[in-house]
Amino acid sequence: MIYERPTWQADGACATSGDNMHHNFFDIDGNSIIARKLCADCRVRETRLDYALSTNQSAGIWGGLDANERLKAKRKKKVLQKRYIEDIISPHRKAKK
Repeated sequence: MIYERPTWQADGACATSGDNMHHNFFDIDGNSIIARKLCADCRVRETRLDYALSTNQSAGIWGGLDANERLKAKRKKKVLQKRYIEDIISPHRKAKK
């Protein structure tokens, strides 16, 4: 079986952010701020987050949330889930001019 990557993976802000990003998304140095900032303004953030939630990704930053935040988001009702996620993402967004 040949695995084909979903096309949205190439569209993420992290896909074009340069080398050495892996450690930021898997919080190896305890610094996920860089990953969260990239995710906050990414055009496929919601798609990545939906993927992580639906496939139970248990490590790394996906769509701006870490594993614990994704678990909490999954447990919330849909209306509260969107607000909870936005509260996590919004501080990392670039200021709109």
